[in-house]
Amino acid sequence: MNIITEKETNGRVIDGIATILNLSDEDFNICIEKLIPREGKGLEDIYFYYTTDLCECPENEPQLGLETIYDNDKFVGRAYFGVSKTSIHDIFYQFSELLPKFEKFSKGYERIERLLKTRDIEALKKSKITEKTDKELLDRVFQILTDDNILKKFINFEDNKEEFAINAEERQLAEYLRELGKVFGNVDSKGELKNRQIHNCFYIPKLQECTDRYLQILNTYNMDRYINPMYEFRNFNSLTYVGDCIIRQNEEPEWTVNQELKTAVYKGFPEDGTLEEKAMHIYCSLCKELQYDDGYFYRDELKDSKYNFEFSKENLESIIPNSRITCWDFSRVFSKMINELEGDIEAVIISRGMNQGHFLAGFYTDKVSATVEAINSRSNSTNDLMKAKHGIKFEGIEIISDREGLIEKALDKVYSKIYDKEQIGINEYVEQLKLIPKEDIPNNLQKKFEAFTEVMKTNKIFGNEAMQTFNLYYKTGFLEKN
Repeated sequence: MNIITEKETNGRVIDGIATILNLSDEDFNICIEKLIPREGKGLEDIYFYYTTDLCECPENEPQLGLETIYDNDKFVGRAYFGVSKTSIHDIFYQFSELLPKFEKFSKGYERIERLLKTRDIEALKKSKITEKTDKELLDRVFQILTDDNILKKFINFEDNKEEFAINAEERQLAEYLRELGKVFGNVDSKGELKNRQIHNCFYIPKLQECTDRYLQILNTYNMDRYINPMYEFRNFNSLTYVGDCIIRQNEEPEWTVNQELKTAVYKGFPEDGTLEEKAMHIYCSLCKELQYDDGYFYRDELKDSKYNFEFSKENLESIIPNSRITCWDFSRVFSKMINELEGDIEAVIISRGMNQGHFLAGFYTDKVSATVEAINSRSNSTNDLMKAKHGIKFEGIEIISDREGLIEKALDKVYSKIYDKEQIGINEYVEQLKLIPKEDIPNNLQKKFEAFTEVMKTNKIFGNEAMQTFNLYYKTGFLEKN
C-alpha cells in the first residue's frame, strides 16, 4: 500500500502518517480494509513516498494520498523505486503517541483508534499466524505473556495444571508451548527471536514485556520440538542438499524389531533411568551390535548391488546382532525403538538428499532435541559403528537443544556400562596406537596383517569397521614404509 505525500515537511514517516489521517473517507476506509488481516492472505505493508521520488512510469500522473495502482486492469500508478521499509509496529507506535493529542471522539481520534485496532492483539488472533488455533487457548497464551503471576505458575506447569484448564478441560503443556512458539518463534544463534512477524506487522503495547516473558519460557522448556516440528534445524544448510524427507512414527508402516536384536539392545537397560539415558543406551547398543554394510559403502564398484530406500518389512525384521545395515536401516530401527518407549519422547527419520541420499534420526523429549547419525565420516573417515567397537567417543550425536547437558551426562553414564570402558577421544586413541612399541611388531608385512586380523577377530570387529580401523593403523605408521 503506497501513501503519497506532496513534499517533505517533517520527514517521510511523520509526513506519511499525516497523509493517512487526512485521506478522504473513501480512501481511509480502503486503507483500513487493506490493513485488516485476512485469512489466507499476506499482511499489507505501508510504504511512504513523495511525488518527487524517482519512479518507473513518470508519464502517469502523481497521486496524492492512497495511490491507485490499477484502474480497469490498466496500470495507472507510477511504480516508485523502493524506500526503506518501516515496520507496522513503528508506524503504529507513532499513531499511539499522537492519540492523546486529539480531542476524544474527534475525527482524528476515531481514525487513529480504527487504525490501531487493525493490528492489535485481537487482530493477531485473527491473522494467518493463528488461523488454526483454538481461540480460547490463544486467549490464555496472551494472559501468560501479560501477567507475571500467571507466568510464574506456567513455569511450574506440572504443579499448576488445574490453573490452565479451559472450560473444566485439562490442557497439556505441549498445547500451550506449540501456540507460544507459533506466535513468537525461536531464538537464533545470537539469542534473538527469529520470528519477527509479530514485531514487524502488529502493534502490541508493552510488546517487549511480552517478549521478555516468552524468553523466560524458552529458557525453561525445550521449545525446539514445538517450533521446529519438522526437525528443520539451523545446522541443515539448504544450499548444499535437496529433497529432504521427514518420516514420523504415525507415517511409518507396521513392522516389528527382531526379538533377537531387542534382547541384545535391552541388555542392562536403565529401566529407572531418564528418557535421555534410555535413548543413549539404545544408540550405544545398536552401534555395538550392528555392522556397516560393506556392499553399500563400495556400491560404485559393485554395480550389481542394488540399494534403495523403499520400505521393506522383511529386511527390517531380519536385522539381528552383527547384521550389515545402511544408514537407512539404522535410522528406522533407532526411531522404532525410541517410539516404543513409554514417556514423553518421540523420534523421526530424516533424509538429506534425493534418491540414494543420507539418512539419520532425530529425537526429542521435553528437555532435549538431538539428531543421531551412526554412519558418518567425521574424524579420519570413521563412523560411530566403528568407534563403538574401540571405546572411541561418538561424533554422530548432534545436540540441538539441551540447556542442562542431559545428553552428555546420559552418554557418559551408559557408555561405560555397555562397553566396559570409558570413552576416549579419537585423537587420544590414535596417540595410543603410536605408542605401541615398534619392537613388538614383526618387521614383516604379512605378519603385521596377521597381527591386525587377530586383533580384529578378538574384538569381533569385521567388515567396514575393520577397514576404518586399518586406515587408522596405517596413518600411525603400523605398516612398512610405502
